[in-house]
Order: sequence, then C-alpha cells, then structure tokens
Amino acid sequence: AQTIEASLAQSGHTMKDVAGAHTIGLDLSEQIITLSNPGTVAEGMVVTVHPMIDLGGGRQLFVGDTVLVGPRGLERLGETRDDIVILD
Repeated sequence: AQTIEASLAQSGHTMKDVAGAHTIGLDLSEQIITLSNPGTVAEGMVVTVHPMIDLGGGRQLFVGDTVLVGPRGLERLGETRDDIVILD
C-alpha cells in the first residue's frame, strides 16, 4: 500500500485508505491491504492491485491489475487498458 501511495503521489494524487490491494483465494478478498493494514504478501500469492484514487471534489477512480508474486517480483496476469471513460 505504501508503494502504491508513493507512486500516486508522484502524479499529484492521493489514495483513500479503503483498499490498495487484496489477495485472491477461496474468498474474493481474503486479505485487504491498506495503509493502516499492510498485511503480508509472499511468493506464490495472487494479488489484485486496485487503489481508490481520490480525484478531489468527491470523485474517485478505480483501476487495477491482478498479479502473481513470483521469485523475481510481480508478474501481471492481466492488463488494464489505458483509456478511461468518465460517466457524469
């Protein structure tokens, strides 16, 4: 969660402390990873990284990818498209 927050800060955004990521197992969200609950991530785990980005003015943005924690780091299992649709 701290890595996600630092990355967002570089682009001038903040992360709400709701869910930065969560593990995936028998339950969709077995372990919620937030700034106040860092949790544990270990090799072999599948994690969905999808922070709630605070855009200000009561607006938030969710984007995410599912990754496998491997011996050499994270391996993306899917790919989030770069185009964003804004609904008013």
